Amino acid sequence: MSNRAVHSEHSRVADDECEGCSYCDLPFIRMHHEHDHAPVPEAMGGTVVIPACITCHDLKDRVLFAYWPAAETLAALDELTRCGLLAGLASADRLPDEWASLSRWARLAWAKMVRLALMDARGVEQLDAAFAGSTLAGAFPQIEG
Repeated sequence: MSNRAVHSEHSRVADDECEGCSYCDLPFIRMHHEHDHAPVPEAMGGTVVIPACITCHDLKDRVLFAYWPAAETLAALDELTRCGLLAGLASADRLPDEWASLSRWARLAWAKMVRLALMDARGVEQLDAAFAGSTLAGAFPQIEG
């Protein structure tokens, strides 16, 4: 699906009473925006949605960290480290209490890392379930060092 199709399918207009982006605080004055399932993605049972401008939602869900501006990414990671928000990402079920005081890039980085950690944890659980009881389960013995 093209970016234009994704945006038109998920985009909302200001008439839905959302005031601004939860990541960058940009006000939605007759601007299209999206509703982001955060911190738990919809595909993983997330029910909490927050308003997000299309740019921030793209940065969080569709743009790899490798394509983020390096200086902003490093500053965001430093900020999250100083706040102690990098521990327990895979078990996050709500936005952190420090959300309002975080910079745009720190908010985006935290939400992206939670999404990736949850996806990784879910992927491991699915692999475990797929291999349980199969003949492949014994094909890879534990390596002890």
